[in-house]
Amino acid sequence: MTPENLIADFAPFVDIGESAPKVTEQKGKILVRFTRDGRDLKIEIDPASGQLKIHVGRGAGKPFPSVAHLLASEQFANLRRWADVQRESLSEAIEKKMLPINGRTHEGASVASVQEVDRLLGTSQRRPNTAEVLLVDGPAGIGKTSLITRLAFERATAYKQIPTPLILHIKSRGRVLSNLDDLMAFT
Repeated sequence: MTPENLIADFAPFVDIGESAPKVTEQKGKILVRFTRDGRDLKIEIDPASGQLKIHVGRGAGKPFPSVAHLLASEQFANLRRWADVQRESLSEAIEKKMLPINGRTHEGASVASVQEVDRLLGTSQRRPNTAEVLLVDGPAGIGKTSLITRLAFERATAYKQIPTPLILHIKSRGRVLSNLDDLMAFT
């Protein structure tokens, strides 16, 4: 948990036009300060345990077990709202009939439905701090975008009952994928 990492982690949440997060150390705690939604935030991190408290203005701190928990909270990611918005925005696209799926995993297992693809996600063991990537390859018009749209929609729809990781559905719309942060904001 270096100051550079903390700045990179919290920078996307800073209000537009405000300065980057400031990271300092005080009484053995790491403090991260920045402005979000027009409010001054102070995040107090205990480096020994990784636990933290977030202070809004001069208010009492709300505890979180880790930075990851904070970033997934209502104050930051607000995944419930995000799932609702994604479900609504994708609902028109999934009304179209999908082509049948006839695929294989890199291990050679057959995949024939969106539900099978969904069940495969998150089942493989991976090293800590790595991301899982779903690579869908094939010629134009076979339903790659429809598959990803359907997966994202179904995960967003089920999120309130079964909070499995959401799929971030980013459409390039012909734009070059050079800056993922900009493309996410555009989407």
